[in-house]
Amino acid sequence: MTGWKWSPDVIARILAGQYKTYGITIDSFHLAQDGRYHRMLPKEWDVIRTDLQALSDNLRGNETTDNESYPEWRRQSVKTLPPATFVWLDDLEKAASSAFSRGNRGGYR
Repeated sequence: MTGWKWSPDVIARILAGQYKTYGITIDSFHLAQDGRYHRMLPKEWDVIRTDLQALSDNLRGNETTDNESYPEWRRQSVKTLPPATFVWLDDLEKAASSAFSRGNRGGYR
């Protein structure tokens, strides 16, 4: 939905409440096996952030030129996000609209 304006690591930081650039928060949820969903705590995204950073560090360690591993990182980073987690589309659209508005200095330009 964000068209890669927010990469998986940025999304994980936003959901962890640790990305203040845009001045937004988004609640995330986990779908349980019984079909119910539960709100995730921001701190639950810390391990995901760590996994994404480890992926980035590992791929960069094998580079011979800058950003050589970026296409591979794009493919693998999405797979690193936990399955059965989601945000409500309305919440994401509202946050993206706020973040990318002209009046938001931290938004996409």
